[in-house]
Amino acid sequence: MKKIITTLAIVIGLANTAHAGNSIVYGNIIKIEPVYTQVTNQQPKQVCRQVQVPVYGNNGQSNGGNAILGAIIGGVIGNQFGSGSGKQAATGIGAAIGAVKGSNTGNKNIIGYQMTNQCHTEYSNTSQSIINEYDLTYNVNGNIIKMRVNRAVGSNSYVGKTQKFRLRYQILN
Repeated sequence: MKKIITTLAIVIGLANTAHAGNSIVYGNIIKIEPVYTQVTNQQPKQVCRQVQVPVYGNNGQSNGGNAILGAIIGGVIGNQFGSGSGKQAATGIGAAIGAVKGSNTGNKNIIGYQMTNQCHTEYSNTSQSIINEYDLTYNVNGNIIKMRVNRAVGSNSYVGKTQKFRLRYQILN
């Protein structure tokens, strides 16, 4: 009995399986359409302009108030160094240096203007369409089939070109 049930199951299983196969057919390209993609590029550009810049210098006058203040500050700093008569000498030297520095401080005035070339980089965006892929339309035994292919395959295709197709089929219950 067990053997009959197994045999019956195999026969029923074979009856329900689908039959499959394939065949080779040929089709011709009837239409080629490029597929475009937008690409944006940044282009650097050097931009230069003539601008006026101030020129600083001394006006030739000494500043008495700053000289006195510089002498006082220089004397205080110089007094911190040395001892005895050396301390007096350091104070005197500090006062003298401070007076000279103080008299030159604050005399930087704009004495004129000078034309100078100043440059910087600006970027401009350019956008262009490039062919990225192709849509190929085939006539295969009266059936119209449209396929998207990469640029290498599409650029080597032409209308009327024959292409081999493998058709796979399966009979379903």
